[in-house]
Amino acid sequence: MRKILSLLAIIFVMAGSIRFFEPAFVEDSILNYLQYLSVLVAVTLSLPHMIKPPFGFNFPVYLLLIAVIFSIFMAVIFWDQGIKDSLLATFEYFIIFFYFFLVSSTISLQTLERIIIGFGIVYILLYAFQFVSGSTIYFGKSLWGDEFIESRGVVRIIFPAGGILYLSTFLAFTKSLTAKGLKKWLWILFSMFGILAPILQVTRQFIAGVILILILHIIISLSPVKKTFLALMFLLAGLLILNTDLPLVKGLQEQTTDDLGQGKDYIRVQAGKYFLTEFSPNTTTGIFGNGVAYSGVSNYGSFVDMLQYTQEYFLSDLGIITVYVQFGVLAILSFIVIWILSITVPLDANYYYLKYYLWLLLITSLTWYSVYHHHYLFCNVLVLAMYQRASKNFKEEKINGKLVLDETK
Repeated sequence: MRKILSLLAIIFVMAGSIRFFEPAFVEDSILNYLQYLSVLVAVTLSLPHMIKPPFGFNFPVYLLLIAVIFSIFMAVIFWDQGIKDSLLATFEYFIIFFYFFLVSSTISLQTLERIIIGFGIVYILLYAFQFVSGSTIYFGKSLWGDEFIESRGVVRIIFPAGGILYLSTFLAFTKSLTAKGLKKWLWILFSMFGILAPILQVTRQFIAGVILILILHIIISLSPVKKTFLALMFLLAGLLILNTDLPLVKGLQEQTTDDLGQGKDYIRVQAGKYFLTEFSPNTTTGIFGNGVAYSGVSNYGSFVDMLQYTQEYFLSDLGIITVYVQFGVLAILSFIVIWILSITVPLDANYYYLKYYLWLLLITSLTWYSVYHHHYLFCNVLVLAMYQRASKNFKEEKINGKLVLDETK
């Protein structure tokens, strides 16, 4: 019974943290309350499991939590944002606490994988429904008003809960390399959708990141001759695609050419420079962060909103810079440690998708909100917890295997 309750809690917290894929036909206030409730459940379940040795991913998660908590006081003290407003603005980041519950949970890694795939299938079905529905918004929000519009050669739908898409895609692709028969083809089919989705959403860094990581995964185990052949095939395919007249390809090329042509005048470069050098009012906030602004409510939130409307300086466009601006140096150090561990900490090959997800966060961290937004935050926490458990299991299996070999000598 206890396991069933834990399983239901994980599913609810996961669904609540992504705001149930943000259905447009449900009031925002209801989704807000459900999200707050899911975070409250996460924190309540996690508090008894908070004391962990500072090894592996426990250490950077502790750093990140400390940074988030400190930032609340920075907003109160230096931006005159009330403690209530600061807590409400920061509350969604308390989902990080759930790491400690997931690490301590008796729910198996295989069951967590089934949850990921289950949410991935829901994502596919809802995205497909939204895509065929055209410009009418049923899930998520448009970046350009009350409907999805054509951009870069396609009706561009940035569908909610991108973390689920990419995590389930990497999981499916990893499984496809060892599965056999019908299961193998089902995993491959799932993986293909994970590649198609960022192409249809015309998100350049995700297209490049997903394809690059999947190619890397394939060629690692190949012979030099096969690696060379595969590299040439991908190069040829890329050249053919770039020379087609598809509106989507032309839109990507035009947008990229325009961005590169602006150089230092590119709005993201200007925004990044401003937030790094001018935004923080003093050295203290430069170290510990400024906290999360409560948009449309506090004076601090109104100031950040004003920067968007008058200067087009959007924090959401700046990825890891936003993490620094809000949570300071400790948060940046936390991510650096996470990415180092993702390279150095060994895993069984069946769990390589955890590495790949973290690497995708690194690739997209400069220009997207994947490192901190609620669309990704739960999956980020889940991946760290699963990685911690999987690496511990891998280490124990190697030790046990060595002991067995020693005993047979």
